[in-house]
Amino acid sequence: MPVEILTSSHRAEWERFPEEIDDAALTAFFCFADDELEAIAEHRSAHGRFAIAVAVGTLRWLGFVPGALDELPEPAAALIASQLDVELASIQPARLNAERDARAEHLTHAMRVSAACARTMTSTSCGRRSQNAPSGMTARSR
Repeated sequence: MPVEILTSSHRAEWERFPEEIDDAALTAFFCFADDELEAIAEHRSAHGRFAIAVAVGTLRWLGFVPGALDELPEPAAALIASQLDVELASIQPARLNAERDARAEHLTHAMRVSAACARTMTSTSCGRRSQNAPSGMTARSR
């Protein structure tokens, strides 16, 4: 018989973004390499590119992608927008919570970007050299 490990309220908390992100995690997980940005840029819309970038960084940070992308801490959202050369104010939060088919497409693209870039050492758009952490590695603190 299955045993419930988390209460429904604890589960809901763990399925969301933490409310804050520290500078070390922000830099480690949301500064994208040039080749990652090129792969993200292949998506057709600004909202799609933003959602894919959120998914790439979040996979590295948390090891999963919460359903409500619009709950990403603002410093991470601002850093992503600056790297994508998009005005954060132009991103409509409701459009980030994509329909099921679009979400699956974004996650598939994010996993391809993460897998392809995890093997290379490249310059990040944040001005440092970094070896990308493999997806699934987390620095989650609650």
